[in-house]
Order: sequence, then C-alpha cells, then structure tokens
Amino acid sequence: MQKTELEMEENSLLEIDGTLEFKNDCKIEGDDDHKWAVVKIGNATVENESNGKNPEIKDYVFIVCDHNKGLKPHFIKLNDGATWGNTKAAANTGVKTTGSDCASAYAPEDEGEAEKPSDEKEYSLGRYTYAFEDLWPNFGDYDMNDIVLITEASLHVKNNFVTKTVLKCRLAAIGATRRIAAAVQLDRVAPNTINRIEYSTRTNFTENLFQTNTNGTEQGQSLAVVPLFDNAHAFAGFNGTPIVGTYRDTPFDAKEFTVTIYLEEQSVEEAKLTLDNWNFFITCNAQQGKRMEIHLINGKATDLFDTSLVGGVVFSPGTPFRAKGNFCWAMQIPGEFRFPLENNNIRQSFENFDSWITKPEYDWYNHFIPEKVK
Repeated sequence: MQKTELEMEENSLLEIDGTLEFKNDCKIEGDDDHKWAVVKIGNATVENESNGKNPEIKDYVFIVCDHNKGLKPHFIKLNDGATWGNTKAAANTGVKTTGSDCASAYAPEDEGEAEKPSDEKEYSLGRYTYAFEDLWPNFGDYDMNDIVLITEASLHVKNNFVTKTVLKCRLAAIGATRRIAAAVQLDRVAPNTINRIEYSTRTNFTENLFQTNTNGTEQGQSLAVVPLFDNAHAFAGFNGTPIVGTYRDTPFDAKEFTVTIYLEEQSVEEAKLTLDNWNFFITCNAQQGKRMEIHLINGKATDLFDTSLVGGVVFSPGTPFRAKGNFCWAMQIPGEFRFPLENNNIRQSFENFDSWITKPEYDWYNHFIPEKVK
C-alpha cells in the first residue's frame, strides 16, 4: 500500500497470503457500527518509519497476523476500535464475518497457534518511470522524453539481508539525437558487497564506456554503480541516433531487459535498498573517465561526475541537478508515464504542471492533455 486509503464494509474480508507492506501515507478504515471487517495477512512491514506519516488502521478492523505471535509492528497506529492479533486472539474476541457472494466467511478457531515467521521474503519496490531531458546544464525543449525508462525492482531477502535484486526495465522512448548511456547507483551499497551482475540481453554495451570490476560494478566508484546500457540507440537496434518512440504514429518496440544483482551473503541490510537508494542516471556523449551526468533533482552524483561542467541554468554548484526556478532534468513518476510527444514542452502537456513546483504532492502526471502525450 502506497498513499492508499482502503475502506472496508462490515463483514468484509481481505486475505493476503504474503506480506502487507505499508509505504508513505496509508489508511485502512472499517465501519463504525461495531461490526467487524477482517484483514488476514501473513506478515506486515512498514517502510516509512522516519517520515512521520505512519499508517493508520481505524474503526472495527481486526488484523489477523499469526507471525510474531500476532504482535503489531511499530509505527502502525490503531484507532477507534481497530485491533491487531493472531488467530487465537481473533477467536477470543468473537471476530467473524458472515460472508456473501463476493467474500468468504471468516470464523477463527480458538486453538489457533502462532506461525513461525519465515526468514525469507520477496517483494517489489513498485513500478516507476524515469524521464530525462538530455541538454543539462541548459533547459533544451523540456519535453522530458530524451530517455524514458520504466523500472521495477524486486528484493529477495533472508534474515533481513538482501540476497539478490531483480531489476526489470523497459526502454520506452529515445527522444534524443545524442549517444546516451544509463546506469543506477546504489547509494548505500559498497561495490565489494555485490557478488555478480547478470543481464538478460546481450547488446547492452557496445561503446566500452563502463569499465567494470570483476563483479560487474563500475570501476573507480566508492558506491556500487550498476551499468544498464551505454548506447540507447544501438541497444534498441538502431543505427545512428534517430529520435524514436516519441512520435504518435511512428512504431517503436520498447526494449525490455532484466538486470539481476546478486549480493554477498549477509552484506547488505534490507533498509539500504529501499526505493530512495536507487539512483538512476544518464550520461550523454560520454567517454571513459570524468563525464557529465543527469540525476534526479536531489540526486547524488557518482565519483566520475565532472564538476567543471556545472553552469548554464544550474541553481548552484552544490545542487548540480536543480535548475533555477526549481526545475529539473530527471523525474521519477509512479507507474507508466504518459510522456510528452516530441517538441511538446512538459509544462504545456499537463494541466497546472507548475503547481508541482510549490506543491510536491500534486499528482500532475495524471492530468495530461491527450493530444500532447504519447
């Protein structure tokens, strides 16, 4: 659940076989007429323990969780009759639902025993689109489609340590005539904690741009940098550097690929690979050695970033990816982004886009002008 509010009617039952993961603002709310709704889960985790936006469960919702003897995780708020416990506690409280054509009935047996928590789990960090403008340190046409990369990272965890991550990617558009490479820096992971990196495709690297260690991470970096591709056009099967994927009636087969990162045993805690620590970036017309880079507005440059290139409309040398006026060259957008068509400035392609500058919670990406987006 991410920024989600779930309203449950009386006698409703939500059953989740695996883990219910809370991110950012979440709420589960039942009826207030003293009739139970039940959420039966295998386990629960909370990923926003430090941002003050604790998930809330309120009214007559009983969370049945047999892991950890039914104890509620920290930072989850229970209000107005909401209760957390194991199967036995639910039975002792008299919790049950009658069921209907839409939902099964729930009537716990009082001899229920707590299950032993599994020490292994797998979950997704969610699907996000990263959209880039390539003319840093100047604005360019600001259509934010020079590279459009859709990603979904999944973590495999054992005993609170990540054993591997599976990064699924789709290169959805290349609205640029420059040679563009892409990578992701794992901002809290050291290079030597990675065992190896495997790619599902064979043409990711044609330019010999990324010099790598034996485990596949980029050389000369204090943090783990995982290369994705070093020439977007060649990787997608094009000669030269044509603009592809950003015109309405021009076909483009998006390039899908998977990168699997294997970690050394018990070397990287789960908390070090949350979404905020995946730092995707591109570099344009780069050679080996120091280079320009484009990260999210508050992103951390790699050790190979050439600080002498900072200028243009950059706000300050200390914030190289923040433009004057609080604009940026890279965006992280939930889900699959309806990006602007070629030569359509993003500020004119989405209703009230500039409101986002002062109201970061505004979901501008859901308010597009149809004739101006892909």
